Amino acid sequence: MGAGIFWGIILILVGFGLIIKIVFNVDFPIFKFIVAFFFILLGLKILFGDFGVFKHHGRHGDVIFNERHIHGRVAGQEEYNVIFGKAEIDLTDIELKPGRNKLEINAVFGSTDVLLNKNVPVRIKGDVAFGGISLPDGDTGGFGSSVYESENFDENSTYLYIKASAVFGNINIRLR
Repeated sequence: MGAGIFWGIILILVGFGLIIKIVFNVDFPIFKFIVAFFFILLGLKILFGDFGVFKHHGRHGDVIFNERHIHGRVAGQEEYNVIFGKAEIDLTDIELKPGRNKLEINAVFGSTDVLLNKNVPVRIKGDVAFGGISLPDGDTGGFGSSVYESENFDENSTYLYIKASAVFGNINIRLR
């Protein structure tokens, strides 16, 4: 969100506030409303980064206040975010490039189910804060970090590396 859009929204809100105050004779605290609106936008910027809630349509890996099924890796997408929502990410047909293939999956006040092909070598690093991550070997974290490596994992060959983070959310990773 550029500065022009931000100040445009502020001026529109001031205009509506003045109309409500003058035409309808309602005691409307314009300055307090603008300060509150500013803090809300600042909080959204901190939470979503670069006002991501407004640019949501440009990122196919984000699920915000919604429920979605994602089948296969979205082209060029290395990060999947589920915020106040629910997602199922089916990576059973994933094609790996040579070397380490990194994906980041984040659940913030949301729930994410991740399906992986049991034949794909994988290393999963899970970080949890006030949430849970269920790994394929049954390890569940409520707070802290844990690492899972599949039986066919070899750090010197091609593999999938998943960095999973759950903050007040839940990530369930299963093998198929």
